[in-house]
Amino acid sequence: MILPYLIVDLKLCNRTRNHNQLIFTYDNNKAADQTTFNRLASQLNCAKIYAPAIRERKNELSIITTLLLNKMNIACNKEIMGFEPKALESFIAFDWPGNFDQLQYCIKELVVNARTHYITEHQVTELLNKERLVQNFTHLKDHFTAKNPLHHPTLFDYTKEIILSVLEQNEGNQTKTANQLGISRTTLWRYLKEEQL
Repeated sequence: MILPYLIVDLKLCNRTRNHNQLIFTYDNNKAADQTTFNRLASQLNCAKIYAPAIRERKNELSIITTLLLNKMNIACNKEIMGFEPKALESFIAFDWPGNFDQLQYCIKELVVNARTHYITEHQVTELLNKERLVQNFTHLKDHFTAKNPLHHPTLFDYTKEIILSVLEQNEGNQTKTANQLGISRTTLWRYLKEEQL
């Protein structure tokens, strides 16, 4: 919390207020950030701009997606016309925890990997499953030491945690778990049996 106060003091002391621009953001879900933001905004005579998260802009998401699709077509020298209807429906329904950056790199990946002029439902499903898996892995990594007190977890330890997490998420359905992880049911069964997960 020291940095914002230093910025305020520096800007006020050096009379840089009239010549420089300072842009900062905060998470309105954290009370400490709100206090800091209010202090900075009042001392720097700031204009407040609210920019909602992508998940709060579902009604605008198809337009944003189309604009990003056009941008990626130019950047990647492709001619993707759009999404199949069910593909767009699935894409828009996703929660986008990584906000705009995640949306942008997902569209780029879809454009780069598209084999037709339209992004298919299968492509979107595969991509979103991968994004969910990455999100689950990130949560696992953050909480790994709480579940498993190993100081130096191995690849096997991470794999075990991922398999158990996805299996639990799928309510013990091994077929669905294997599909989501991109492995065969036999491989999953062998892993569960041999390693006694």
